[in-house]
Amino acid sequence: AVCDDGWSGMPDGERCAKPFAGPSDWEGAESTCNGLGGNLVRISSEEENTFVFNLYRDATGSNWMHIGLNDRDSEGDWVWSDGSAADYFNWDVGRPDIDGEDCVEMVEGRWGDGLCADTNFTGFVCQTPSAVRGDLVCSIETPSSDDDGDAISYTFAWDVDGAAFTDTTSTTETGDTVSDDHTSPGETWTCTVTPNDGEDDG
Repeated sequence: AVCDDGWSGMPDGERCAKPFAGPSDWEGAESTCNGLGGNLVRISSEEENTFVFNLYRDATGSNWMHIGLNDRDSEGDWVWSDGSAADYFNWDVGRPDIDGEDCVEMVEGRWGDGLCADTNFTGFVCQTPSAVRGDLVCSIETPSSDDDGDAISYTFAWDVDGAAFTDTTSTTETGDTVSDDHTSPGETWTCTVTPNDGEDDG
């Protein structure tokens, strides 16, 4: 997963997660996550449950938080706030237990239904889709022409935030590609292409 600073890649490789200390009610937490382009976290496996719990506890020192699971629309029909169907549950013993408690909190890694307006002790974890980052490929849209009909070769020069970068690979032309292993969010990459007809640069 490609995540911005402060966000951690989730085990599925498709989402980034970030803990927030709160206190917040469930709607306020979901609204905060929406504002960041995501939702309250969805947990789809035991591995994800452990990951989310440890991420939150390590960041906040608390073991009590909101997650995205809720049955606000239809009592007993649990869904995730990102629209996903729920097929993994980690309910605490005897939970869910009260019809009016429509929003799920995680306590010590186990889940319980609670009032959506509950703010006791509760921070939350947001998720956002991870950035889909690909290789940078510098492509020539209009090939150079030479008056004498000489063959033209191209030289590719890259820089990142003003510093020369030479660890390139090749897609169409030699040195026209920077692997996504080398890129990070927020950088400015520039590609300069120089044509040469065997005698002179264009």
